[in-house]
Amino acid sequence: MEGAGEATVRVLAEVLPTLLPAGLERRAELRTLGVGRLSLGEAIDRLAGVERSPAWWYRLYDSLAGVDPDRLQGLPVPLAAGSTAGSPRQVLLPGPADDGPRPAALARLGLKVAHPEAAHPLLEKLGALPATPRAVLRTPQVRAAVAESLEGDGYALRDDAPDAEELAELVLTLARDAELAPGDEPWLGALALPDEDGELSPAGELVLPGGEFASVMREGELAAVDEEWAGRWGEQPLAACGVLARFTLVRATDVVLDPDELEPRDTDFAEPDDVGLLDAVDVWCEDVLDQLPDGPVPPVATEITAVRDLDLVDDDRWPEALALLSRPPLRDALTQPVRVLLPTAPPSPSGRTPPGGCAATPSSTAAARRGCAPPPETRCSPGSTTRWTPPVSTTRWCCAPSGYVPRPSPCSTSPAVPPNSWTAWPNRTARYPPANCTPCTACWPSWTPTTSRSPTSCGPWPTGS
Repeated sequence: MEGAGEATVRVLAEVLPTLLPAGLERRAELRTLGVGRLSLGEAIDRLAGVERSPAWWYRLYDSLAGVDPDRLQGLPVPLAAGSTAGSPRQVLLPGPADDGPRPAALARLGLKVAHPEAAHPLLEKLGALPATPRAVLRTPQVRAAVAESLEGDGYALRDDAPDAEELAELVLTLARDAELAPGDEPWLGALALPDEDGELSPAGELVLPGGEFASVMREGELAAVDEEWAGRWGEQPLAACGVLARFTLVRATDVVLDPDELEPRDTDFAEPDDVGLLDAVDVWCEDVLDQLPDGPVPPVATEITAVRDLDLVDDDRWPEALALLSRPPLRDALTQPVRVLLPTAPPSPSGRTPPGGCAATPSSTAAARRGCAPPPETRCSPGSTTRWTPPVSTTRWCCAPSGYVPRPSPCSTSPAVPPNSWTAWPNRTARYPPANCTPCTACWPSWTPTTSRSPTSCGPWPTGS
């Protein structure tokens, strides 16, 4: 046998009895006699279908510990269910006996769990995964079982698949051992749990009896988890599976403020970034749009953080609810403003103002917000030695000298500008004002000033770039 150490040949000889001892493959006499040669990869291929004890497989893995993993990808793995996997990939390696669910329980979900006596560290190098609670929860088999848990046990092809309550026990155990927080795995909200009437309901539609949210909720709005289950499992695993124990936050980024689009998503569970779950969010959106200038496309809220289910609060329980909402992180959702990005558009060649673009003259606060002009109520200060460049416009806003007639610019078309008022200097022509003329200045605090130089003599504006 070529490419294998003495320990490996010794173990394989128990199932391949024609193997010669290691070291003889270099003897010229064997070549003369025509003795066949077997590579390590070919020997591994012959192990398919071999039935040996888990302890034998462990000895084989131990003898292969120093071999290149690329040569061992087809190595069989004995499973806790009694069958054998064709390779280590997608096989779960069980931990200590008291750490998480038993391998037999995981095997009932269709998971490939290595036999505990064959679980060698080499298998992890070959693609097997430690059966940590979080890793087990994220397997496609567990997620599919949770999604279909309300429909009985038809989610699995195995005859011994657990029923809904057995599945709930298994998932709650994993959520507890993984120390999941609410919202870490939002799809767990579809897990079927027994409610106060003994019926199965999705976890995301149940409340924790005696919890903070249940204490301020109107009676009868949502069913509660079965009291025996709530007392046995406690808040942490149940809340991790979507049961409402406290007020819940919705956090979303880059939300298009279109009332017609702010609808709840069509899913079996509540997603933590679904703003459609917020009560009357479309009405709030319309109120926001009424305070903003019209544009070619809807504005975008950079981040929205809000509290869910406020519409379920009992009218007589609002003092207690407000006390709960005054604590972080709920307080920030009520006090932090929402930042909105407005669309911008280049000025129209015809001189008319496009939607969302610069106004013809700096005459409105809306135009100032778009970066076209300083606020109209702000007067400039003659004699300043600073100039300002707005973030959006292609012009600089400057304090006009007495009697100055500006060049045509995107945001100012008037032939003359009163002294000490704002006008736009086109960037492509404006450099610096003459020494004895009023230099550029601004009083708009959000723009960054830069020091201005002055030529040595007064004269017309330079025409260079």
